[in-house]
Amino acid sequence: YRFCVPLACFWLWKISQQPRLDTWIALVFGVVWQFYLSIYLGIFLTLLLTVMAVLIPFFTHVRSFGDALLYWPKKLKLAWPRTPPLWRVLALLTTTGLGGSLVLLLRPYYIASKVYGFSRSWDEVTSMLPRWQSYIIADNSQLWRSFSGFIPDFPMRNEQQLFPGLAVLLIIVIGIIWRTKTPNRQIAWLHFFSAVALVILTFYFSGFSLYRIIAGLPGLNSIRAVSRIELVLMWPLALFIAWVIDALIRSSKHILSFVNIVVICLLGLLITETVLYTHQTYSKSEAQARINELRNLIPQATPEKPILFLASKIGDPWWMAEIDAMLLSQDLGWPTLNGYSGNYPPSYGLPTNSCVLMPQRIVDYMQFAHIKDPSFYSNMMSNIVPIGFNNCDPNWGKISPLSLGPFPAELFSGISLKLNSISLSGNSLNIEVEISNHSSYDLPWLSLTGNPFRLSWRFVRVDDNKPISGFDTRQDFV
Repeated sequence: YRFCVPLACFWLWKISQQPRLDTWIALVFGVVWQFYLSIYLGIFLTLLLTVMAVLIPFFTHVRSFGDALLYWPKKLKLAWPRTPPLWRVLALLTTTGLGGSLVLLLRPYYIASKVYGFSRSWDEVTSMLPRWQSYIIADNSQLWRSFSGFIPDFPMRNEQQLFPGLAVLLIIVIGIIWRTKTPNRQIAWLHFFSAVALVILTFYFSGFSLYRIIAGLPGLNSIRAVSRIELVLMWPLALFIAWVIDALIRSSKHILSFVNIVVICLLGLLITETVLYTHQTYSKSEAQARINELRNLIPQATPEKPILFLASKIGDPWWMAEIDAMLLSQDLGWPTLNGYSGNYPPSYGLPTNSCVLMPQRIVDYMQFAHIKDPSFYSNMMSNIVPIGFNNCDPNWGKISPLSLGPFPAELFSGISLKLNSISLSGNSLNIEVEISNHSSYDLPWLSLTGNPFRLSWRFVRVDDNKPISGFDTRQDFV
């Protein structure tokens, strides 16, 4: 959803031509609305508007660089007296309110980034900065797929499909070569150069990118998929090619002129390229059917403060259960242990159909948050509603797995091990070991102090029992 992109660009241009505070309110509203629709696109729209604001003075024939710096202050100075006092107050209150609403939207993300230490390394960012290859590949195009196959693979190729189409490139070339004076010439070239500036700013070549200059700014430092800026760049490019097509049609005096034939061919190619592109789709009805199926699996008796935990199905993509759980918990108003995002909290295990992940996630959080009260674990376990698991042990909620140490000697002396079976399956050696705890203490399998009980083994020679390996392996009891 990006309909605020053209609106915001229009309102910025309108302010430059007819400075009014009501237009300023509309501009701020459009930017904030786009952030609420998509934070990524809100940030990219802000970048586009910033570039446009820098370039606009140079499209108004300013005489010096100093005049360009004073361009927008002068526009504000003009807008203020033209606005009635009541509208001035309304503009200030509205701007403050919209700014506050943007803070409310971004505040949870800021807190999460600080609490969990979320950040993007430069290496991670560069993997999704556009390269020259990005703008000529379209692996999902039935028309250009064979050509894309000749482009060697490079990092995050699936995120770098930025080829706008041959028709768009041809129209842009015509617009650059054929300099015609038609209405809306200024706004068309402003949008074109704004798009070019953002392409240059985000371009990556041989380890160098201008984007690094701004990559550390608040908000931008959390952006990973910079290549998605194409979703916003499509607007200024669309406006420019629309202006070129309009200029071509205006220059033609006859219906069947050469220019009109060229226009028809270009539009035909544009439509063909669009139709022959294979889009990835997601069935809303299938997703809703899965949610309804999961809802029927919820037991009638649930805890007072239930927490949803959904298992992954074998054969499904790992993220499917995570998203289903998020949607279901949203409908139910429950918190959930599942979650899908571009960031993972510390020690967050990938989803599985093994129920042991349930106590692990609780304990991992307790270790992260420095919670040493065992009652936190038991309270959490008593409220979780697991769905889709087949190996959940009810004793997990009764016996705390937490160990604080040091441990009494009686615990160690009461532990015995028994080798039940050894079998060879292909290249895998399967060993079943029975561990018995005859002491009066619980045998903890996770530790808040970093001293959990684990099973370790080594290999010895058959003839003289001399070890041929060390105790290099460690296996958690879970």
